[in-house]
Amino acid sequence: MIETKDLILDKAKQEDWLPMYKNVWSRPETFRYMVIENSPSEAEAQARMERTIAFQQGMAVLREEQANYFVERQQTQAIRARIHEAEQFYTRIRQLKHEMR
Repeated sequence: MIETKDLILDKAKQEDWLPMYKNVWSRPETFRYMVIENSPSEAEAQARMERTIAFQQGMAVLREEQANYFVERQQTQAIRARIHEAEQFYTRIRQLKHEMR
């Protein structure tokens, strides 16, 4: 949550639909330069809030999946680097053994 003297930004909650409807979504002037349209009814405002919450939850899941993918990729790269080091080590041992013969 981000809070200032004049504004509180937080994740959407179902109980926020009425203040959002009264202060933003029911006023056409707030949508003059937006791609989306205002909500003409309270039912539409409730539905919009449900869609917003679902979108935010979906984004949270995607962020978690992305973080997991990043960690897995880092681990995979580290393992590959260690395998490469081991291969170089054993290659050098084989070369030394061959030279000793």
